[in-house]
Amino acid sequence: MLGRTLEILGNVFRFHKKKIVFFIFSFLLCFVLFFPFDDLSDFITLQVSKITQSNVYLQFDGLSFGLIPQLGIKMENVVIESLFAPTLSVKTLGFAPHLTSLIAGQLGGKLRAYGLFNGDASLSFGPSRQLDIDGPETGLEIQLENIQLKELSKFLKESYQLPISMSGETQLNSNLYIDPSFKESPKGDLRLSIKQLSIPSSNIALGDFGMSMPFPALKLSEVLIVGNINDRKLFIKEGKIGDIKNDLHGEITGDIFFDIQPGGKFIPAGYDLKINLNVSENLKRQLGTVLGFVDIYQNIGQRHKFDSLQGIRYSMRLTARTMNTPPRVSAE
Repeated sequence: MLGRTLEILGNVFRFHKKKIVFFIFSFLLCFVLFFPFDDLSDFITLQVSKITQSNVYLQFDGLSFGLIPQLGIKMENVVIESLFAPTLSVKTLGFAPHLTSLIAGQLGGKLRAYGLFNGDASLSFGPSRQLDIDGPETGLEIQLENIQLKELSKFLKESYQLPISMSGETQLNSNLYIDPSFKESPKGDLRLSIKQLSIPSSNIALGDFGMSMPFPALKLSEVLIVGNINDRKLFIKEGKIGDIKNDLHGEITGDIFFDIQPGGKFIPAGYDLKINLNVSENLKRQLGTVLGFVDIYQNIGQRHKFDSLQGIRYSMRLTARTMNTPPRVSAE
């Protein structure tokens, strides 16, 4: 009986496969075109709030569904409110699940935001096996494209009252492997590039001295950081600041240490950096008193300052156990 049924079904598919494929395609097309996705917005908002225990509120104007080139959904004019961060808005937010993850019953996909600080951002995530731990781990691929620092500075100033004002265009590429419990240190690599960085003039506070000094405007053609993350530290294997045409240019390499608290909160814990910076005669004149204080600190001027063709050069090693303690200065 079962064999006869399978034979009949096989014959139906063999002689009518074009009709079957046409019917399935027509059904999916009508589903995409006529299903009232906008009516799902309230439902999705409610589910996100419920899953996050009312910590995250997601709101958007329109919802659409796509099949080509990839299965996914897209939301327009998205606003994300959270207890963990200030309100964030993007023009378009799309999500496409990984088919292999769906088949395996695992969480994985690609999230893409258009219009984030006038740029784009994407996050691909899924299971990985790079940390060699007993429990599950997650692989992340993060990409930021054309993020405008002017818009990011405005956001930080309005949200955190941080006196940051700069302009430039940021690109970030990073692959990370994370233990969701954060018992194991994340592992991965990153490449951060800022083109045409411009920092306006400002006043620098001198901490316990109760004074401040003017710092001149600074323009750098590029800032580049290439490094690896492992064993609770970021190892900067290439750090480029400006180029020979800029008033300030040089290199920074070394380690930045961090701790991880439950929930994944990263806390900077210190650093061990090698610095080689060139200051032009023009910038030297503008800095004036600032460089005077730098030269006095632990005899930097006598031990680690050298004349150069363009002006002066500082070559030294800075180490500190925490970000709040003064660094110890030594030769490279």
